[in-house]
Amino acid sequence: IGPITKSEASQYQFALLVLLKEFLSLKATEIEIFDPLFSSEDIRLISQFGFTLLTQNTLGKHNASTKKTLFYMPHCAEGLYSNLLLHNWNIESLQNIVLFGNSFSS
Repeated sequence: IGPITKSEASQYQFALLVLLKEFLSLKATEIEIFDPLFSSEDIRLISQFGFTLLTQNTLGKHNASTKKTLFYMPHCAEGLYSNLLLHNWNIESLQNIVLFGNSFSS
């Protein structure tokens, strides 16, 4: 998502995340969010929305084996997608993954 309080594009991406939360009827605490570029101001904003801030950079290696998981990854590097898919490269996990991200074509 990037630095929410400093980037207009990041603000739009965060707003879309908030809308997805509403549209999918998710609890704020069900949304986990991480970006190494978050400032203390961004963290306060995320906290105000009640989202769960992840503090450890797993480089995209999140486990999706236990429940359906939407990975909202706008403008992430290909390596993050690769890490996510390789980490979950089994039928139990792959069937639980929904990716919402950018295209790699030019």
